[in-house]
Amino acid sequence: MKTAAKEENRKMIEFMLDNAVLEEKIGKWKQNEKDIVLFMDFIAALIKRSREDGGLIISIKSGEVMTGAENIEIFRKDKRGDLNIVAGESGRRFAMVFTSRERFKKCDDTSGFVMFIDELIGFLETQPEIDGCIMNYKEEDVIFNKEMLGILVDFLDSKEKS
Repeated sequence: MKTAAKEENRKMIEFMLDNAVLEEKIGKWKQNEKDIVLFMDFIAALIKRSREDGGLIISIKSGEVMTGAENIEIFRKDKRGDLNIVAGESGRRFAMVFTSRERFKKCDDTSGFVMFIDELIGFLETQPEIDGCIMNYKEEDVIFNKEMLGILVDFLDSKEKS
């Protein structure tokens, strides 16, 4: 029974992290960051993945979840951890978020939870100890400040109701 549950979790994580299109859009935008159309394509892909129940990995410090990309777990309320935060040049603090195991491996000396995109964005927006999040730290990274997280939350909430 335990083996079946592990396999089911593994499949769910694979499904949630099937973010190849999202990573492609990030890559295209990062080649020309001044191109607003490429940025909007990336945001549209993020929203689409959210509606498809896509997920992202949030880096945490936890005694309950083993470190490393192969040990990430689906977020459960019974498992606890503290946000793993990186400080920016101006002293601003960002939670680390990753689109895939491969991207997480760049910082996999931490633990990680996989969370649904909309839930993760909503959670991050409410965290007073951070100024935003950095997606794919150390590789084609994207920074969302609190204002942008709020815009995404509002947009995702409004589309869910219609």
